[in-house]
Amino acid sequence: MKILAAILVVLMGILAALAIVLTMSLLQKRRERTKPSADPEEQALPEEARQTRNQRRHVRVAYPEGRQPMIRIRKHQLPVADISEKGLCFVNIQNIKLGKWVRGEITLHMGSTLVVEGQVVRKKKDAIGLSLITPIPYKTILAEERLMSAKTGGNTVALNT
Repeated sequence: MKILAAILVVLMGILAALAIVLTMSLLQKRRERTKPSADPEEQALPEEARQTRNQRRHVRVAYPEGRQPMIRIRKHQLPVADISEKGLCFVNIQNIKLGKWVRGEITLHMGSTLVVEGQVVRKKKDAIGLSLITPIPYKTILAEERLMSAKTGGNTVALNT
């Protein structure tokens, strides 16, 4: 009987040690997920933009109406609603179909002109979502966001998914 009691005490000790190790592991993982980024470009973003980066893959600059850059696609000049490193959204023209490859040129507020090419991945009544094959450089997105924020006096980073 004393042997069984000793075995039970040893097993309880092992279980307690395993519970402690598991708890420590989970706490470490939680700390790693919430650890602030050491990336200087990330730290340069406003707090809301850093939070947005945690919610989505890429920072997205949303343009207020009247301050939208234009994308030229063939003979059409269309307002751009927002841009990110891997995509953009512009005003819908009826003849662009879902899945179609589109090539255009955008002149941003910071003065640079970008040739963009991608596939239509989202089509709404008033907007086309384009997934780009060549990303817009992050530094370009950041500079555009800063410029637009200064011009509008507020944050231009979209929080939608």
